Amino acid sequence: MDKPLNTTPVGDIILRKASRHLLPCLASQITGVELFPLRIGFSLPTRHRQFEDLAAEVQALQKLERKANEPGLRLVWKLRKTRALGTQTLPIEAWLDRKEDLLSFLKAWKKAELFDFNLQALETHLPECRNWLMKPTTWPKLINPSIPWPDLSRATRFLLDQDSLSSFYIRDLPLGDLGLDTKFVERYNKWMCELMDHCLPKESIDRRYSSFHQRYRLQQDNPHIRVRLLDESLMSRLGIPFRDFSCPAQELNQALQGPQAFRSLESGFWEQIDVLVIENKTTFLRLPPQKNTLAFFGCGFLAETFGSLDFLKHTRLFYWGDIDKEGLEILARFTQIFPHTQPLFMSAEVFSAHQHLAVKGSGAEPRMDSLALLPDDLIQLYRHLTSHNLRLEQERLDIQLQMPKQS
Repeated sequence: MDKPLNTTPVGDIILRKASRHLLPCLASQITGVELFPLRIGFSLPTRHRQFEDLAAEVQALQKLERKANEPGLRLVWKLRKTRALGTQTLPIEAWLDRKEDLLSFLKAWKKAELFDFNLQALETHLPECRNWLMKPTTWPKLINPSIPWPDLSRATRFLLDQDSLSSFYIRDLPLGDLGLDTKFVERYNKWMCELMDHCLPKESIDRRYSSFHQRYRLQQDNPHIRVRLLDESLMSRLGIPFRDFSCPAQELNQALQGPQAFRSLESGFWEQIDVLVIENKTTFLRLPPQKNTLAFFGCGFLAETFGSLDFLKHTRLFYWGDIDKEGLEILARFTQIFPHTQPLFMSAEVFSAHQHLAVKGSGAEPRMDSLALLPDDLIQLYRHLTSHNLRLEQERLDIQLQMPKQS
């Protein structure tokens, strides 16, 4: 609503009930569902109430009632007998007869204009997304002023009309003619992906990834992965002359699984290897020697980078990050790509034992939908961390690295 309404408890009830119908009302032009006339039920409690209290409620409702020849709330009045207060003329029903009455009562004209403006842009440029527009979960997004749906719809239409996106880097997409900057797609990655997903055939989407350039197979700058061989013997066994090195993920995959390296590996080699993905660089550098173990520097939200490392499917894979909102979300991302990923030192027990070292978290909004594959105990820990905005950084933990035994 554009401006809050001053109401009494009964007025609040009417307002809440009316508000529930705002989005279905705005979307009726898509759904074809007719809502009006709309009855808003309520009751005036008269038992054990003083006359002054009831009078205040009635006066407040009179102020909510529309004036003659103006849109708004229509009240139905009736003569009623009450034990406590005798015979009184009281409002017994509230009606909103037309769309204009609902918008006027809720003072929601600006939201209606924004909804219509965004809807027109989406229907004009992306008729393929009509099924998406029919979903009730979509409607709140169309009254969010921070989401530029007209620009998003124009950009999506332009990209859908290209023969292929595979030759473009994400900042190389030719959106300049639309008046959009080179970072537009990255800035609105979530909404661009939502539109593209509903317009493209399933085979054109790589749903393992949430970033635009990977999800729709654009060219990408291959990020480097830093590796430490915590077991010195792995240098000769893998044919790699370095204990600490970094290289692009694709080249690392080729080096560790190419013909030359493969010939040097005994049968079942990777099944005996532990791989640690470490979020914090200081912790990564402090890792002590460990038999049959590789360590990767994870560096935040680069979970998808590891998806091309096929050999990880055969190893025991551990993720060790901060015990906070972001750390558990990254763990969940790893679990989506490699379901056998195990958390290392990321549990309610570890947090409880070290909670005196916890600091303030990022304060970002929780994303419960991203945690589907995490066990219940970690989901409960996530709720605790986000509700109290807490973070336990892994470099603050004084923990002796000891890998779980092979099962």
